[in-house]
Amino acid sequence: MRDIDEFLEDVASAVEVMVTSEGIDRLVLNGHSTGGLVAALFAHRGRGRERVEGVFLNSPFLDMNLPEWQERWVEPALAQLGRIGPDVPLVGLSPLYGESLHEDHRGSWRYDLEWKPVEGFTTRAGWFGAIHRAQEEVARGLDIPCPVLLLHAERSLRPTSWTEEVRRADVVLDVEDMKRLAPRLGDQVEVHAVPDGIHDLVLSEPAARARTFALLGEWLETLERRRDGARGTDPG
Repeated sequence: MRDIDEFLEDVASAVEVMVTSEGIDRLVLNGHSTGGLVAALFAHRGRGRERVEGVFLNSPFLDMNLPEWQERWVEPALAQLGRIGPDVPLVGLSPLYGESLHEDHRGSWRYDLEWKPVEGFTTRAGWFGAIHRAQEEVARGLDIPCPVLLLHAERSLRPTSWTEEVRRADVVLDVEDMKRLAPRLGDQVEVHAVPDGIHDLVLSEPAARARTFALLGEWLETLERRRDGARGTDPG
């Protein structure tokens, strides 16, 4: 991936198929992590965005999780490298998060490790540059016209070795970045922290997972009432 718009076009094509071929007349866009960044930008300026009536962001990747000095000096340099050497590999993620998820390691979930490796996929400079530019767009401010629900873990950690706290915090992104940038997404953004949640909130331990789905359910009910009100119908 060299430009976030590649992903926006994927979403646009999927929306087009769902509306024209499948006859779906109610769409809520759901994005996790990098997908959350994509979902936010699609709702802001993507082709067919008017067909989306709400956006659910699960720990969206709105900013790099780097120390301040690296964000100021290293991040722009790597983003520039992405233009001239897009295939240059960069340092990947710690395997601790993946280990906390998969049942072959310390987790309780079974999924195809070829699709989602424990150590993640190789990060390349071209991808890094594309994400950097997309995040700069978010930082300047978006204008998402529909309601947005942004959920994130209550806290983040940067562990260097395994600890049980990995199961109860976001060890991939900084939740403070999400809280800081949420108001820049639009005028209808609802934000909640999930106690003991992890990076992918729906893969958290049972109590945090239940809280995540409860918040999502309440928000979807609000969308339903809003939709009924717009149509002049009685939800009862």
